[in-house]
This record gives sequence, C-alpha cells and structure tokens, in this order.
Amino acid sequence: MSGINGINSKTSTDYIKEIYDYNGQWDVPSKCGLMIKMNNDAHIVIASELYDDNPGTSVNYWNCHIAAMICRERSLDPSKLVFIEHTPDRGSKLENYRETFDRVIFQWDGEKFSDPDWEELTREQVDALLKG
Repeated sequence: MSGINGINSKTSTDYIKEIYDYNGQWDVPSKCGLMIKMNNDAHIVIASELYDDNPGTSVNYWNCHIAAMICRERSLDPSKLVFIEHTPDRGSKLENYRETFDRVIFQWDGEKFSDPDWEELTREQVDALLKG
C-alpha cells in the first residue's frame, strides 16, 4: 500500500512507517505505529494507536515518555518536535471510534516532556505538515 507522499506503509493506515516497541507504564511491553519525517524546521512524529495489537500502554496515556524516547533514540531535536497522536478509524458509527489526529504540545525541561496539551488537526492539515 502506498502512503503519504508515496511512503510504503506496513499496515492499513497511511501514517505507519514502522511498528515502535516501547516499555509502557510499569515496564509493560507496548507498541504503536510510528512515522517520522524530518525537515529543517520540524521533526514530525506521528504515533498511531494499534488498539488490539498493543498489549500495553496507549499512546495517549504515555505520550510524554514516547516523545522523549523517540527524540533520544533517533537523535531528534526536542525543540523541533511536532508530535501527533493518530487514532485510526475503527469502522463504527460511534463518534469515539472515528479517525483523529491531535498535535500534542509539551513542556520540555531539558530531560523530559510534561504537561501535554492537545490540538485537534484534520487529515488535510497533517498532509500539509508532511508535505512541508
């Protein structure tokens, strides 16, 4: 399947480039979909919930830790981080199960992220960010 800007996806959602394994709350093995796109102005990270395929802590609950781990492991500049939580559509008529994108804005203290604040984005806004 071809994803955003021709990036080949490994799962059914356009925004997953790889599966990212992390230790969640209480070191429970957890995973999410992960796509990273870097340009001069931003390091865009999209972390996708995997629902039934994630045995542990959700992206939404563990976003500060995931953002810090990814910055550390991938040598990303925290001041350029654009962290987006992606919740894929669950194929339900219920509003809670629709696809969502939320930019998470953190406080950075030089070692860790804290105080997440969410800003809802549309798919079109995410596409525009990825195109640069």
